[in-house]
Amino acid sequence: GELRELLPWYVTGQLDESDAARVEAHLDGCAECQAEIRFEERLEAEVARLPLEVTGSAGSWWTPA
Repeated sequence: GELRELLPWYVTGQLDESDAARVEAHLDGCAECQAEIRFEERLEAEVARLPLEVTGSAGSWWTPA
């Protein structure tokens, strides 16, 4: 549901206090979402280990609509 969609943002600390509190309350009783949080945390750690290579400027590959 809606809370499950918030889990990646929760793991990365991008939720406001209200949404973070809702997710935390839900996690207390949902083993499925607890497992998803563990997955998201592993994923974030793996992505953080990737080398970041930036070439050119943002405008060279992305143009806003």
